[in-house]
Amino acid sequence: MRMAAGEPSREKLPSAAWAATIPVAAGLATGILFVLIFSVYATGSQDARPRDREITWYNDNGEIACGQPIEIVKARAPFAVPLPTALPAGYSLQYADYSGVKEVFMEFYNSTICGGDGPKSLHDGTIEIRIDPFSERIAGTNAAERIDGSQYTEGRFQTLQNAGSIDARKYAFSDGNRHAVGYNAGTGTSVAVDENNVTIHAEQYDYPSSLWVVDDEKDIIYRLEAHMPIDELARIAESMK
Repeated sequence: MRMAAGEPSREKLPSAAWAATIPVAAGLATGILFVLIFSVYATGSQDARPRDREITWYNDNGEIACGQPIEIVKARAPFAVPLPTALPAGYSLQYADYSGVKEVFMEFYNSTICGGDGPKSLHDGTIEIRIDPFSERIAGTNAAERIDGSQYTEGRFQTLQNAGSIDARKYAFSDGNRHAVGYNAGTGTSVAVDENNVTIHAEQYDYPSSLWVVDDEKDIIYRLEAHMPIDELARIAESMK
């Protein structure tokens, strides 16, 4: 049995659910985890994402990128696909993909990630962005139970705060249509216990900053992850219009 403390697990979860494990607040039984299921996409991995190197295209900087050309991604996705305009110096779109589970995945980096030294990961400095339809995946089809971005982000913020060890933040962007919530990068502890709940192994790991943004006008939710301050991720997210 594997449990984690300090931050949502980075292990891959079933694609039918977007889940995050959050440690309980100090004072409760050590090692107990809350599992929050928001019915969207699986928690991302910090391992480099496998890429189809057979498909290459040129991004706006004239660099070779891989995956699907962003124009094709936008045409296939049945929802808006905003792109960030306020990226760190030298960063550009290096990988894009639209999957059959209605998710857009994009990766930004300061050099090509196709060929050369091979795929890059969050630890290498990439910025990952995932976009999903909000009402369909999060808010639900029952109008009486539907929530908006403000309600969603407030609920997640309270959950993160209750975890105790996570530096949670929330934002309301100037356009009034988008609300965001997330946490700063940090260090957690992964603990393995036996059937008697005796710790047999423990190790620390670092996790990236994560930010969820709900755009009520476009009816989408997007998640940004990177090893950079959460305020910087918020600045990037606000530029996605």
